[in-house]
Amino acid sequence: MTSIIMVKDLLNEERVKTLAYVLDNAGIRHEIRLSQSVVLVDGDNDVIRKAKQMISEHGFEVI
Repeated sequence: MTSIIMVKDLLNEERVKTLAYVLDNAGIRHEIRLSQSVVLVDGDNDVIRKAKQMISEHGFEVI
């Protein structure tokens, strides 16, 4: 299942790279769309919860 996580502080490519690094290291399959300020995450509810936690812990605001 793919879920959409809206991220408020996704402002530029550098922030995208930071977020991608965090999610990659957590083993979370994802796609980041800067133009829409969203992260698409593949996985169950536990994976989605983990992704949101990792995003928040690294200075981004989940909307």
